[in-house]
Amino acid sequence: MAQSPHSDFAKLCDSFDIAGASIIAWTDSGVSLACYHGWSQIDQKIPVGPETRYRIASISKLAVALVVMKQVEKGKLRLDDQIGDLLGYPVFHPIFPDLPITLRHLLQHTSGLADGPEYVKFLRATYAAENPALAELIQGGGTEEMWTEAEPGTQFRYSNLGYGIIGAILERTLDARFDEVMKTELLVPLGIQGSFNKASLPERKTLSTLYRRNEGEWVPQVDDWEVEPTLSKSHWESYQNGHNGIEFGPQGGLRVSAQELMEIGKLWLSWEGNESGALLGKSHLAQMASESMRISGQGAFKEYGLGLHITEALIPGVRLIGHTGDAYGLHSMLWVAPAEGKGFVVLLNSAEVKEGESGFYEVEEALANWIWGLMQN
Repeated sequence: MAQSPHSDFAKLCDSFDIAGASIIAWTDSGVSLACYHGWSQIDQKIPVGPETRYRIASISKLAVALVVMKQVEKGKLRLDDQIGDLLGYPVFHPIFPDLPITLRHLLQHTSGLADGPEYVKFLRATYAAENPALAELIQGGGTEEMWTEAEPGTQFRYSNLGYGIIGAILERTLDARFDEVMKTELLVPLGIQGSFNKASLPERKTLSTLYRRNEGEWVPQVDDWEVEPTLSKSHWESYQNGHNGIEFGPQGGLRVSAQELMEIGKLWLSWEGNESGALLGKSHLAQMASESMRISGQGAFKEYGLGLHITEALIPGVRLIGHTGDAYGLHSMLWVAPAEGKGFVVLLNSAEVKEGESGFYEVEEALANWIWGLMQN
């Protein structure tokens, strides 16, 4: 007798030392697979279930890109707008000060920005609620250590800072705090109760802690409710739109469940959006994938669109659009194959990782190909 998908999923999780995991797969006809495994919060003995939310890391960038494209569709933003004009102060590449840096460049990771020590220092100060100003980091050209030697628009260089800048741009454009922008423009229309602001989540117990192994023990990295305080109401009352843009993590801070993340992926299978109405028109959804840059070199990134990772390497012979996430022990995937009318989500709060032959991690290869195999039956 063949084993159930749940049993096979549990064995895969055990083989990659995964503490807690959620997967969901769907077609045009509806959900075809949903499995949950392990612990959401180990010390509190809270199991993973359909309601479990995770900080999904860089898949957040895809969500941010959708909201940018929504403003482009409305005429509030243009992809070729210069970011200095949108921020209200000059920003330029110090080696190429006369070349424009545009919103398109930020979405596509071709601005020339490089995440380095200064960005890391700024990020830590931001998360410590020290309220640093983004302008102090990037106004003018900042320092040359923040930049590659490539002209804007010519070379892919993955940049978390670039999406932090987009966060500030959205705040200034819509005159609202970033987490509220994302709630109004994306999450609520899709029926998603997750958030870029974990203080606003429905219940603390639904949020998974993220873990890494240390000498055989699971060590919390992020979203450990026992030790992480919630910022006071006065902190939000003094918040200045556009001042920073990184505090809510446009680069990786969205917290959602697998089912909620599926609602974002479904946009590329049903162009009209969900039952609540169209979120974004077909032409702009297609543009995110079609306006892509080929990337040379090693690693998983071979092609990248406007906030979308595109690959044919993860599942041989299948062209996927979506994104992955990797931070604080979490590993996440959202992939859609529009031509096949299929998509899937994988959320892991921890995992043993080793790079595979495709450039993706072995755990990503194993789970993606296992899920895809089940979807062919």
